Amino acid sequence: MVDSPSAATTQGPCTLLKDEGNQLVQAGNFHSAAAVYSRAISMAKASADPQPDMAVLYCNRSAANMGLCDFFAAMLDAKCAIELDQTMVKAYYRLTQAQLHLGRFKAAVMSARAGERLLNVNASRTTDFSMLLDQVAAAGALQGDYAAFDGRVLQVRSAGEDAWLGRPAPEDPTLDEPQAHTPLLQLKCNEQCTDLDKHRTDPPQSTPLATTGMRRASFRSVKEAVDAAQDGDQIILLPGIHNGMGEAINITKRILLRGSGQLGDSKIDQRANSPTFRISRGAVIMNIEVDMTGFREAVLITGTDRVSPVLQKCSISCSGDDAVHVNGKARPTLQQCNISGKKCGRLFLGAAKSSWTGATSQVVGNRHAKQWTVPVWK
Repeated sequence: MVDSPSAATTQGPCTLLKDEGNQLVQAGNFHSAAAVYSRAISMAKASADPQPDMAVLYCNRSAANMGLCDFFAAMLDAKCAIELDQTMVKAYYRLTQAQLHLGRFKAAVMSARAGERLLNVNASRTTDFSMLLDQVAAAGALQGDYAAFDGRVLQVRSAGEDAWLGRPAPEDPTLDEPQAHTPLLQLKCNEQCTDLDKHRTDPPQSTPLATTGMRRASFRSVKEAVDAAQDGDQIILLPGIHNGMGEAINITKRILLRGSGQLGDSKIDQRANSPTFRISRGAVIMNIEVDMTGFREAVLITGTDRVSPVLQKCSISCSGDDAVHVNGKARPTLQQCNISGKKCGRLFLGAAKSSWTGATSQVVGNRHAKQWTVPVWK
């Protein structure tokens, strides 16, 4: 969408050109729209007459360039719009989109955060950056960049021998109580995010950003940590056996959930007739072994086509049912995962699809993958 003219700027040739450009964008004629916006910008620079807001013209041309997949030009136009009007939320949205497509994930996160701050100041929710940040998180993760997870770092302790009994990790009064001055942590990600990609056994290097008051950073179960997490947080499973506490772990936030050490060092042992994970948001799960015993799928992914979680370098097995169910219009990506199920490795319902990447990927089961079309009853 492009910005429409205001009542105060409905006169003059530049306004007419802007209106023409808006109509061309709405018709999908992005090439002509970009040319018309360029004429309006040139005319506005040379004219002393009242003209449309230049920031709006640049922002609208950014939208046209996005339609042309000229993401570098779209980024430059969005930056020009912000230079002219630092309160234009839509320009930050366009900038984030362009940086995402250019693979500049850290910059995209910074632009989105700036846009979110403006929304908070204005108490407005006309533009939603959350789904856009989900896209940044998924695209970045597939390139080894985890800059979208710039929140706290939470840890989950192993349940040890109690894991087999469906119990959480043993209590530790020094860790289970809220900690004063617990720092908000941010992973130092470079373009390749090599620390995460190499699955280091030591906690990631972090930089204190601000004190968060009385907030916990260590948890006794995965479910407890996920419930306490916020968008952008990382949850690290320390080496050992963890469990789902007999119920599904609902992932409705943009979080990075990863195991420590090598694959298999951090294992979730779920013994229940509910999925280990029920995912309905663009989260990233990596380097975790899931061993599901029960008559439900190990992982359920559901939602619209905006739900695009990433399962990365995981091992998922289910002894009584399918390993991974995907339904609705969800679009997960499974990268270098080992999937095994008694009935089916991957089951897709309705319009659900997935991407399957990585030379070491394999599916084991009576059926590798099956697509079911669910009838619509009238």
